[in-house]
Amino acid sequence: MSWGYKNRQAALIAEVQRWERILEDGSPGRAAEFAAWIKRSPEHLQAYLMHQALKTELKNLDAEHRFDVDDLIARSSGKVTELFSATPTIPARVADRDQRVFWTWIRKTFFIATAATLGLGFLAVSYLGQQNIQDYETGVGEQRRVLLQDGSVVELNTQTHIRVALRRDRRDVDLLSGEAVFSIRRNSRRPFRVHANGHVIEDLGTEFEVYIHPDASTTVAVLEGQVRITSEGVGSVPGLGLGTDPLTNNPASPPAHHHSVSTEVKAGQQVRIARSGDQVTRATVNVSNAAQWREHRLSFEGASLPEVVTELNRYNHRQIILSDDPALGQRRYTVIVDPYDPDSFVEALRGDPGLIVHSDEQQIVIGVREPSREPH
Repeated sequence: MSWGYKNRQAALIAEVQRWERILEDGSPGRAAEFAAWIKRSPEHLQAYLMHQALKTELKNLDAEHRFDVDDLIARSSGKVTELFSATPTIPARVADRDQRVFWTWIRKTFFIATAATLGLGFLAVSYLGQQNIQDYETGVGEQRRVLLQDGSVVELNTQTHIRVALRRDRRDVDLLSGEAVFSIRRNSRRPFRVHANGHVIEDLGTEFEVYIHPDASTTVAVLEGQVRITSEGVGSVPGLGLGTDPLTNNPASPPAHHHSVSTEVKAGQQVRIARSGDQVTRATVNVSNAAQWREHRLSFEGASLPEVVTELNRYNHRQIILSDDPALGQRRYTVIVDPYDPDSFVEALRGDPGLIVHSDEQQIVIGVREPSREPH
């Protein structure tokens, strides 16, 4: 398990502790905000359950209450930087929910989740060694952490779809759409490969991110270790079916123009492969700033307005619409934004005298302001 993953877990538990302090005032509105935060990602609920389980175990060990357990836990994470957390829209039915009922539900969920985990563990043992194909997806604005049976962890960003196949001799994941970070449990006898847009990213003991962009190009950024990228040719079959279509399990036709080109990418490096597969751009990345979406941040450096808008729209049902004026594509921005709060970025655009911004509850429309014509 990577240090990056451990640090993120510690940060999430620190966030849970912060919420506990906020909820001490007993405000139903605060409880509703916390409920919305929990529902934002299964990873948030898991952090809360881990925190509560730790407190329960410590209190059982200290039956005479010689120690202040809450103080010990708080001090243990005092040096952890808290995550940037977006302010979500609060459903009315959650806002009206009594705080006591909510906390009761959370505690019941803990016991149900524990029992379900044990049950799934026994099922996993009974199927050990057999092929197991599973799909995982996230919706708009949703992020999800998946713990695979081999101990590897996959973190899915918004609008992401993966298909996982674990076999005795190898492990394969198809990234069908979106963006994910892979933290791999090393096993030299069972290679781990990610298949994306006709390319195979093979783990060499690492943590890495793969993103299929809306323009169908593919970015691979290595956070730890090293990967090997092999091009199988445009139109090649993903690796789940061992020469078969993963959806129908029927034999698949070979690609018309098959070729294989291999390259290795190390920690701190990133490659972007064009849709055609012919153009490969290599760059260095700041590992500490990579995959910032896990902390609800997106960084842009000299990005065009359409590029920024395309990324923000992935996280929100309320879309930003650009007019077809080519002048919008010439504007460049270096900015860090919260993907769940596009209005902050839009407000900055309102200060641009060359732009017109109209917004309502359904959408935000951005166009170019016509230059005023002085009378002669």
